[in-house]
Amino acid sequence: MKYYLREIRNLFVIGQTYPVTEVPGPHSRKITSTIKHRLQIIAHNLLKKSREKRLKISRLMKYFPDQNELQMRQRLKEFMEYHRRGPHQGFWRLKASVTIPTDAEMLKLVGPEQVVLMESMQVGQRHLQDLGYSQTADVEGEEEEGESKLSIEQQLAPWITTKNFLYATQAKAMLRLHGDGDPSGRGEAFSFIRISMKDIFVKAGEDYEQKLGERSYFPFTCYGTLELIPWSC
Repeated sequence: MKYYLREIRNLFVIGQTYPVTEVPGPHSRKITSTIKHRLQIIAHNLLKKSREKRLKISRLMKYFPDQNELQMRQRLKEFMEYHRRGPHQGFWRLKASVTIPTDAEMLKLVGPEQVVLMESMQVGQRHLQDLGYSQTADVEGEEEEGESKLSIEQQLAPWITTKNFLYATQAKAMLRLHGDGDPSGRGEAFSFIRISMKDIFVKAGEDYEQKLGERSYFPFTCYGTLELIPWSC
């Protein structure tokens, strides 16, 4: 038997990344706070460019295509006021008690990590919308019963899978590991879909009914925690 070295012109490596931070849900406080602070940053930057230190809401709307004008007005009222008469009629200006923050102060309002988390949420949200889901899967609480009623695509939303993984590393949840939700589609990655901790753990290729029958002969229930290696009891 002989071996030969040959050139591989294109080499692609794929793998599964494990989250270290939970992606917030579409209606979570973290997301609404990020949107609010981002609005303030953009409004302040537009005011700095305005000679009269004023702006119209139409200039802000193009930065927030997913928001309607009513939502925008409610958020602007927190730090700006609308002039219905006078020399600034039809414009929004800062309240007398508010000053334009410095660039360093504005950077503290929304950090790059918050932007990444929000965009990760938006990718998952858009994916569900493209599949025809009118409402996003925004499950509240820590109970897996609410998730089990969702479709597989909804259970794979990033704000659900990241939370499930972090709970599993803390021994607060059990994951399916194989089958639906395995991103490789061939049993080479982990499924982050949650299963009930009252259930039994079935390895890839094992028969659920047979494992359930074997369980009755043992006076204990097998639980596992997810680490960087396969599950163990």
